[in-house]
Parts: sequence; C-alpha cells; structure tokens
Amino acid sequence: MLRLLRLARPEAKLLAVSMAAVGVSVASGLALPKGMGLLIDVISNPASQPDLTISTIALSLSGVFVLGAAAMMVRTSVLTVAAERLVLRLRRDLFGTIIRQPLAFFDRNRFGVILKLSEGVNSLMGCYSPRLYPT
Repeated sequence: MLRLLRLARPEAKLLAVSMAAVGVSVASGLALPKGMGLLIDVISNPASQPDLTISTIALSLSGVFVLGAAAMMVRTSVLTVAAERLVLRLRRDLFGTIIRQPLAFFDRNRFGVILKLSEGVNSLMGCYSPRLYPT
C-alpha cells in the first residue's frame, strides 16, 4: 500500500480535493436526518419552532442534498482523473522499459508474459476507482 501511495504522489492535490469532497458528502448525508427531524417537528407541532417554517426547512434540505450530490460528483470526477493519470504514467514507464530491453529479452520471455505486465497496470485503475470510498 505504501508503494502505491508513492506512485500516486504526483496526484496528491487531486486526492486531497477528493478527500475534501468525501468529507462534504458525508457531512451532508449526516445533516439530512437532522433536517428531516426538524421538518417532522414543525409539521407535528408548529408552536415548538416558531422561527422555522416548512418551506425554510424544505429549502435548506434541498440545498444540503444538492451540495452532497455535487460533492459526490466532484469526488468521482477527481478520482477518475487521478487514476487515469497514474495508469498513463505507469504504462509510459512500462513500455519505455520494454522498448529499451535487448533483443535477447524477447527471446527469453514469451509475449504473453509481457502482456500480463500491462494487465497489472490496468488492475491498478481499480484501486483508485471512486468505489473505494462508498457513500
């Protein structure tokens, strides 16, 4: 895992933005039940919260929901970009290394083994996919 984090160091800013978006998404998810509770309190007993109206609470809940959805979109987009950049960098390094090998390397190794290296790079994409941080 530490090696994977070292590989992702150039994408540290994107990953930080993604983590901030996760925080906003989680916070909005936690605020929704509180807002729903306030809405139920105002509907069942309007005198208990004289300064709050149903429309104010509903509008606030809508804003929190939209904010959470936007944060989720940012998280997904940013993580996808970071993963694509990481895979591009790894592929570039891998194929650059393969091209610099002497011809004897290709005599000793079957082509299928070389292709498996490329598949390993593709499997890293799954490590950085947005599904890593479920909401």
